[in-house]
Amino acid sequence: MNNKSVPMKSVRTRFSARYLVALRAHLGQKGPVNGNNARDLGCASLASGLATLDLALMHEEAVIALASSYDFANSRNGSLKRASRFFIQALLPLEVAQRTTRETNQHLQRHAAALAKGNRRLQREITRRQAGETAIRQGKERYQKLFFESQVMQKKLRYMTRQIIMAQEEERKEISRELHDEVDGLGQGRLGGPAHAQGKNRPHPAAGGKIG
Repeated sequence: MNNKSVPMKSVRTRFSARYLVALRAHLGQKGPVNGNNARDLGCASLASGLATLDLALMHEEAVIALASSYDFANSRNGSLKRASRFFIQALLPLEVAQRTTRETNQHLQRHAAALAKGNRRLQREITRRQAGETAIRQGKERYQKLFFESQVMQKKLRYMTRQIIMAQEEERKEISRELHDEVDGLGQGRLGGPAHAQGKNRPHPAAGGKIG
C-alpha cells in the first residue's frame, strides 16, 4: 500500500465524522440558517487536500447515518432539502478553487501559446538575420575576390602598357635612325652632283687637251 494513501484515508475518516456532526447540527437548527459552517467545512476539506468526490461520499454517508433520525423520504419536512443546501454550501470553496485552477490553467495555456508564438517569431527573425549575415559574408567574399582580380588585371594592364610604350619607343628610334640615314644619303648625293661629275670628265692640261 502506498504510504501517502494511509494519511489521506485517515484525513477522510476524520472529516467524515466532522461532516456528520456539522450536518446533524445544521438539520437540528430551527428557522433559516446561513451556510457559514458548511463553507468553513468545505475550506477545511480543501486545505486538507480533499476533492469534490470525497465530500460527496462524506455527504452520502452522513445522510445514511442520519436517516433513522430524520425522515428524508418525507419531502414535506424539508430535511432532505436542508441537507442538500448544506452540501451545496460545503462544495462552494472547492468549486471556486476548481474554477480558479481552470482559469489559471487557461491563462497559462494562453501564456504558453503566446510564448510559443513569440519563440516562432524570434526563430524566424534569427533565421532572417542568419540569412542576412550569410549574404553579407558571401558579398564580402565576392568583393574581395573581385578586388583581387582587379588588382591582378591592373598589374597585367600596367605590364602591357609598359610593353606597348617600349615597343613604340623602339619603333620611334628605328624610324629616327632610318630618317637620319636617308637624310645623310641625300646630303652626300647633293655634294657630289652634276658639276662634280663634269669636272671629272674635263681633260687635264698636261694631257694636251684644250680648254674651252
